[in-house]
Amino acid sequence: MLATGGALYQDGPMYCPHCGTPTETSPCKVCGTAFNSVSPLNPLASIMAEESGALSMYAGWWRRVGATVVDNLILFIPTLLVDAVFSSFGGWFLGALAGVAVQGLYMVTMLSAPRGQTYGNRVALSVVRDAATQQTITRAQSLKRWGFIAVYGILTLSTSARSGVYISFLGLIDCVPALFSARRQTLHDMFAGTVVLKR
Repeated sequence: MLATGGALYQDGPMYCPHCGTPTETSPCKVCGTAFNSVSPLNPLASIMAEESGALSMYAGWWRRVGATVVDNLILFIPTLLVDAVFSSFGGWFLGALAGVAVQGLYMVTMLSAPRGQTYGNRVALSVVRDAATQQTITRAQSLKRWGFIAVYGILTLSTSARSGVYISFLGLIDCVPALFSARRQTLHDMFAGTVVLKR
């Protein structure tokens, strides 16, 4: 977030809320969608548009990283405790799966709630929304979003150490598109039809 004289700006350029094309005018020159758009150089207009919900403001890379770091810190101890309990009678793999399930319960429950925020999102001032409507995401979307990440997490656990290193690169590949895509979406966002907005 950038601030000048108390005015807040979005993390990157503005985009058409329908097709994602960079634009400062309405209607969009690519898809023809009419919407309320303002120049990010106009602080007052930007604030008014944000308050009215007319301006789509996609969360930037570092805002998303911050939310992830906070969530990981919150989940660290609960995951270890559940892992230890289940590992004690079912082996390390069962413990690891139980730990992943705890993370899934946290993410799916919180992101499909009306606020659409984990505690990490609240700290980072971001919210997860449906890409098409910018409304609260459904439980199914939340499951798809988390499931995409959980799959390569489980694959890393179930393979050899060397294979696990290669599979862990899937996590990096998943996140890289958020640096370049018009709506700052990761692959798991695209898969679930979600976006992360600045709040």
